[in-house]
Amino acid sequence: MPVTELPAAAVFQTFVEDFGMTKDGRRTKNPWQKDTLPDEIIKAPVEWYIFNIGPLKQTISAGSMGQYTLLPPDEGKRYNKPLEIRRYMIDWADQGDYKQKPVIMEGSLVAKEWVTPNGEKGNTDLRNWGVFATKHNPPSEDDLKKAEDRLRATLDSIVKRGDALYADTKTRSQITDVYLTAAKALHAERPWCSESKAMGRCEGCGRGVELDIAKCQCGAILNWTKARKLRLVTQAEFDLAVADGLVNAALPEKRVTNAKA
Repeated sequence: MPVTELPAAAVFQTFVEDFGMTKDGRRTKNPWQKDTLPDEIIKAPVEWYIFNIGPLKQTISAGSMGQYTLLPPDEGKRYNKPLEIRRYMIDWADQGDYKQKPVIMEGSLVAKEWVTPNGEKGNTDLRNWGVFATKHNPPSEDDLKKAEDRLRATLDSIVKRGDALYADTKTRSQITDVYLTAAKALHAERPWCSESKAMGRCEGCGRGVELDIAKCQCGAILNWTKARKLRLVTQAEFDLAVADGLVNAALPEKRVTNAKA
């Protein structure tokens, strides 16, 4: 049986009625229909807290319930502001025709699902990165110790993988931010991430580099004065860099005249 579609004018008229559209295009009604819930559900107290003690920002995607960000602790602190979970959490399922049905979930189950989205054996278990759920705010010393021990094991394994990559290549080309972050969080001195040297990021290729080197492996000049002293750039290139404001100060010594062309 063929489906008869409403003409565009009729569809628009229905839209106008549903939303109470005015002549200037303003909406005066919200057509969405929601069931009325008791205060016991709507005003349920906060019972669970999700903390992040790890060095990385974590994002929890909860579908129609929204997306939440857990920031790493501020310097000198063990944890940051937690995500609060109520005794009952409400999600709304779309049933069509502007109708929504409430889905009531136990806060304890929501907290567990958000921390371990694919189960406790999944590779997205946020507990490995310092995220944990607890009924205490502030968290207990036992909560913190368990989370810190688990996080330390994760970071240690990442540093060891960084060691293996560096041993194979003898370069930092494969050392990404996660390796640098893990090493710094553990205060682990490594040739690919030394705590004794200031580290930065090459604007040319994105590699982690020591700030006192003259030139990155990708060819980007990181220190023009040092690069000129080492004959890594020509005098003309150096003068152009000075004119462009890329050099803080000119060479203190006499300019080299036999530089490569």
